[in-house]
Amino acid sequence: MINQPLAISNSIDGTGTAIAIFDSGVKYTRTEFGSCTAPNTPASCKVAYVQDFAPDDGLLDDASNHGTGVSAMASGVAPGAKLVVLDIFDGGSASSVDITNAVNWVIANAATYNIVVGNFSLSEQGVEYTGTCDSFGPGPMNANPFKNIFDSLVSASILPVVASGNDGFFNGIGNPACVSSGFAIGATYDVALSFRSWSGCVDSGIQVDDITCFTNSGSELDILAPGALITTGGWTNGGGTSFAAPHVAGATALVMDQFPSSSQTALQNRLKAST
Repeated sequence: MINQPLAISNSIDGTGTAIAIFDSGVKYTRTEFGSCTAPNTPASCKVAYVQDFAPDDGLLDDASNHGTGVSAMASGVAPGAKLVVLDIFDGGSASSVDITNAVNWVIANAATYNIVVGNFSLSEQGVEYTGTCDSFGPGPMNANPFKNIFDSLVSASILPVVASGNDGFFNGIGNPACVSSGFAIGATYDVALSFRSWSGCVDSGIQVDDITCFTNSGSELDILAPGALITTGGWTNGGGTSFAAPHVAGATALVMDQFPSSSQTALQNRLKAST
């Protein structure tokens, strides 16, 4: 649990910061974002900017509603922060070229919006990495493109928050969370339940803060955060590391609201040490 109400009661809500959401878009007309008629309209709209970097499908978000849910979760944690939402998905996949272009835009415009964190609720399915995955073999041709992507964000003082994946691995996490410069997030429960069935696994006797059976874990995991059961942004009792990551993205905005001069190392240490 992240004790967010305590931060809000002390007027720490992310005001003055912005969260970049690299996902499938956002239905900014929803009430969670201020019922915006357009990005940044009215001025109270929480969504400051949107752009399709993948081929434009003409939709605010795709049928999965994934980006909308992720955006609402980050905004729910840090209601004073603005959202910059970059659509990088073409159907169910995102290319490294589109992601790189979106990241380059974020870096170029970071000062304009004071973007402090980038949320990547995406993962390669079915492949377990027990160590870092900065490269997939010797030589530059085998370099993981996410290493340069995340390095660039860190150099711009933007924390790359990355979902660890939902394969239920005990000793490894997915790509790109396994990249050394990413901040890898696993999922816990925010509610007590007698049992909950997921695709591929079942949890029983669940207590608040228990780790979900679906989350990927391992030595490369940085932190755990609420990822089930989440209701907002069109999702009801949803679950996944995709939902845990924006909780950390929102918490990052809260930390940077209170400690705006934090280095990347200090920021990560505060996130890991805070209760």
